[in-house]
Amino acid sequence: MMPPSRKRQSSGLCVVAAVAAVSMRVVSVGAFTSPFIHPQPHHHNNLQLSPPRASTALAASGDVQWFSSLSIDNNKPSHDEPDLWTNPGDDVKNFRRVMDPTNKVMNEIQLSDTLLSAAMKSKKQKEPSHALQQEVSSRRKVRATVSETGTDSMRHYIKMMCNHELLNKNEEVVLAREIQLLIAYEEEREMLEEQLMRPPTYAEWAAAVRPDMTVPELKKQIRRSIRAKAALIESNIRLVVSIAKRYQKRGLSFQDLSQEGILGLTRATEKFDPERGFRFSTYATWWIKQSIMRAIADQGRVIRLPVHIHDQLNSLRKTTRELNSELGRDPTTEELTNRTKLTSARIDFLNRVSQQSISMETELKSSKTKGSGAGLGGADGLTVGDTVGDPEQAPVDQASYQMLKDDISRLICTLNRREQAVIRMRFGLDDGKAKTLEDIGNRFSVTRERIRQIEARALHKLRQPYRNHSVKCYVKDYS
Repeated sequence: MMPPSRKRQSSGLCVVAAVAAVSMRVVSVGAFTSPFIHPQPHHHNNLQLSPPRASTALAASGDVQWFSSLSIDNNKPSHDEPDLWTNPGDDVKNFRRVMDPTNKVMNEIQLSDTLLSAAMKSKKQKEPSHALQQEVSSRRKVRATVSETGTDSMRHYIKMMCNHELLNKNEEVVLAREIQLLIAYEEEREMLEEQLMRPPTYAEWAAAVRPDMTVPELKKQIRRSIRAKAALIESNIRLVVSIAKRYQKRGLSFQDLSQEGILGLTRATEKFDPERGFRFSTYATWWIKQSIMRAIADQGRVIRLPVHIHDQLNSLRKTTRELNSELGRDPTTEELTNRTKLTSARIDFLNRVSQQSISMETELKSSKTKGSGAGLGGADGLTVGDTVGDPEQAPVDQASYQMLKDDISRLICTLNRREQAVIRMRFGLDDGKAKTLEDIGNRFSVTRERIRQIEARALHKLRQPYRNHSVKCYVKDYS
């Protein structure tokens, strides 16, 4: 089928051709990371807590330990840690020193080269120590990872975080209790801010938490809680990686899935209650899955689908896999209907919407064969839209239509200028819109009867055999 405008224009062309070929017969034409995203910090005016950034900075400075000494007496002032908390709002800034991941990767590569050179030299003199062998092996793995992923610092970050030791149940309880203290302090601060209608000072905050608490004790506890949260997150990064691998090829890259999983892990550290007796990994798994699945539903497709549609799609895919395993073949629509209690129309709808969208402006990738310089997509700027045919009209019909336009134009050129203008406007050969006799008469400032006479004389000329012999062949095709 042709577009409406082209259809009307083609109809006018065919009318002229038919009139010229036979009598007044009317004819008609039937003519679509930054290397990684840190979890959003909790903004509380003067206090800004960003655990992943703090954990990265502490890990880089060697200040994060596995909290074997978390039983520090808060009543005694610390002489080992300088009091850097001079102004409210400057406290957590000391934990936001994050190294540039790209520079870190380059330093790792340079250090690995140095260690490899030292190992080769020492091998000639004496056998290298066991510690040096382990260090060289570790640097080789880092270098291999960087060479495979280029400057993908997200993968490098995850690999480095997975080197942390796992925590036992007692360590998880200690860290979780420290985090719960920080959350309780934050709630007190928010309530105090609502009462005072301004951000409270550290002295007011400490008095609200406990009457006998001093400002240094409050700041020290904040530092301890931030480090506890960072340690709990970093020791469970490998859990995020293992879960993110299950949701690949659903519209988001592995890096994006890992980022969303870390956000869910951060939320789990804040909601975890150690007094219930469960392991943290069991509790965090649900938050990580929820964060990843919500990200897939919101960001995995060009055209977003509602969450309940995604839930039905997941249920349908799961049922399809189960029936495929039981029957040894792909299940039919009736079998899926009986198992899922969905109608066949609903299943067809879900199958249609589950298809991924692709932009028509996407450039085709080159697929050159070995030894030849040409291949699929070899032409510069070739897009998907260039390879998709128009379903409304075949190429043969387009060529025939263009030839008809050319022959009609040459036929009309045998008339005088006024007759050409009247015929073109009368049959809509220029814009696809046929004009009435009155409209044409107003255009030329004559009566509609005069326009009718000019039209009749022009059509009489077009019926002459020596004029219309070139358009007779189109009468059968477009009649």
